[in-house]
Amino acid sequence: LRDASTAFRPSLPDPFLYLHGRAGIGKSTFVRMLGVALRCVLRRYVDAGRDVRVVRVPFNAMTPAKLNRILCVRGISDWSIERIAEQSLTKGDVVVLHLEECPEDGALQRDLYGLVAKLRDALVGRYPEFSSNILTVTTSNYPLAEPVAAAEQAIRIAMA
Repeated sequence: LRDASTAFRPSLPDPFLYLHGRAGIGKSTFVRMLGVALRCVLRRYVDAGRDVRVVRVPFNAMTPAKLNRILCVRGISDWSIERIAEQSLTKGDVVVLHLEECPEDGALQRDLYGLVAKLRDALVGRYPEFSSNILTVTTSNYPLAEPVAAAEQAIRIAMA
């Protein structure tokens, strides 16, 4: 940033953090606190009206079919993940997609991340000016499967 009026644009096309470690170590708490800290920074240095919305998606309870049903808008008054994210993005707020408890199975990881990528692409297609306002953070007890890691350009953090 050159000065306070300069826009921040991450160098990664799709900011993606992957936190993994044993159960109970504080991965989900980290994501909640990341949202709080980011909100404080944005309100202090960017715009006092800015907000950060953490949208929790329980990956451990998902099959691709179930995830597909809750991801995308189905009607004018639904509460899909897409609708919740869209409501924040249209105000210029930041959306943290918290993909909680990613499963161990690599093929299932690939399928679930593929659906999330489609959602993100749809949101960025409609709101390209806010593409850097979408952050994906995954928590898991397992390491990220290599094919997914390569495709997602993940920043991996192992919590001990």
